[in-house]
Amino acid sequence: MPILTLIGDLFGVLGGFFVGVVQLKLPFAAYLNQTVKVIHYFDVLESITKAFAFAIIISVVGCYRGMNSSSDAQGVGKAATSAVVSGIFLIIVADTLMTVIFTHLR
Repeated sequence: MPILTLIGDLFGVLGGFFVGVVQLKLPFAAYLNQTVKVIHYFDVLESITKAFAFAIIISVVGCYRGMNSSSDAQGVGKAATSAVVSGIFLIIVADTLMTVIFTHLR
């Protein structure tokens, strides 16, 4: 998941490049200078840390719900639904807490 996050970050910057340089006709040097000025190493560290935490949450919740499911198809379906709902809730809580922590660290 952290590698996927880095790829997403890279494509986000490339998407901004496309909009800025190709569609808005900004000079390449201006876009590059502003991008380097705005993006700090702390932003990348924050995104990787969050991705790692989310991966742990998804893994733990999925394994926990899967190991506690019954052996029939209905039990597996209920466990999968429960894992998704629990995972989303815990990710929202973890994201909120990490955002507060990272905001205070700046």
